[in-house]
Amino acid sequence: MIVVEALLADRRRARAFFRELPLDSQAADAAVVARYWDDEDHDREPALRRIVAQTNVRAIAYPTSGHRDVLQVFLDENGRGDLLFACVLVSGARLRDMLTRSSPIVEGFGLQVLPGEHLSMEGIRTALQVWVERCFPDIVLPSITVERWTGPEGILHELLEWLYAQPTPIQGASQTVFGLDDASTELRPDPELAQPPFEAAA
Repeated sequence: MIVVEALLADRRRARAFFRELPLDSQAADAAVVARYWDDEDHDREPALRRIVAQTNVRAIAYPTSGHRDVLQVFLDENGRGDLLFACVLVSGARLRDMLTRSSPIVEGFGLQVLPGEHLSMEGIRTALQVWVERCFPDIVLPSITVERWTGPEGILHELLEWLYAQPTPIQGASQTVFGLDDASTELRPDPELAQPPFEAAA
């Protein structure tokens, strides 16, 4: 795997992951610029900016794509449970799997790679902090509280009701763009997922 880091004109940072060495650095930079974000990312950016500019930010991460190491992260807009899609987190192992099917994979506005090969609460929180720093370089990093809706024994009934109430697919959470087009689009709760419904990380 070849990793190319790029600095965009507005000081946002991104990485491109290649299966093989790119033709040249300009081709790599062009790939990052072209895939950094899409129209939905542009539309969400002002509201996400308002949220991450707060001192304290509450984030909820849960798997909905059919892969246990792919998490969709939502930020609480107003402290009342109104959630806005922020980004998708993938483990290092999942990134390598994605690269076998598509190259390059661009860590742009809507995708953040976890710092380790596997999922962990510390990795999730660190990845979210890096995402804020990359995508909003002019904002002071807030204190981020992460709630992960997973665990060993199931998903709470209230969470299932909330998920079923969402549009399908969830707004802004494109799977195909991230090379996850083989993932299930239906919510199929894993009997090994946890009760209580989340672990809070202050």
